[in-house]
Amino acid sequence: MRVKKGARYAILVINVIIALLGLLLFSFGIIWIDFEVKYEAATQKPYIYIGAILIAIGLLLSVTTALACYAVLTRNQWILNMILFMSLLLFVIYVDYGTVAFLLKSPTSHYMQDFRHELQEMFIDPKENWETFYDYLHQKFHCCGYNGSDDFQRIHNRTHPKSCCRGNTTCEKPTYTKGCVDPVEEYTRQNFKLSGSISFTISVLNILSFAINYAVKPKKVSLPE
Repeated sequence: MRVKKGARYAILVINVIIALLGLLLFSFGIIWIDFEVKYEAATQKPYIYIGAILIAIGLLLSVTTALACYAVLTRNQWILNMILFMSLLLFVIYVDYGTVAFLLKSPTSHYMQDFRHELQEMFIDPKENWETFYDYLHQKFHCCGYNGSDDFQRIHNRTHPKSCCRGNTTCEKPTYTKGCVDPVEEYTRQNFKLSGSISFTISVLNILSFAINYAVKPKKVSLPE
């Protein structure tokens, strides 16, 4: 009995940790999707929302962990059995996302190369919302232009926008002089790295929870005839 009680506590603790990690993924998704919406508006190209994927798997995780905690507290073996199968499914989902995230974060990946190209194309051949997006980048990453603040004079024959100045106010010389391509790429790569690491951690904890629950699951005993 002590073993089963200890196992239930262990499963409960693991699921609380998983739930917290799921909330972290959900938070990443909210922050990231704001960036992606602005990016899509500036490129005017259809975009796969990584943020939406993180929000979805974060919500899925919240539901399953809530069910798992309820099952452990109420000792509902039927729900626990259902969570066992869901844990295996979640393991596949999170390992898959974690693998993709680590592959995409590489500077040599097609995703990162296309990303750099689109940022450059957006600046050289601007679409309708490109200035709004670059203003957002300037203030968020303290950068200016694609390669540097002189891009505005060199490419567009105009002075730098006020978003290149601290406090988003007019300044004679830009406060931010470095280009946006490197900090934005690093931001994207770090998001992939962190969300991928969290996904791998969640997948390991799911399997651990599965193993503990399976190990203490009551076995059927055949009655003597």
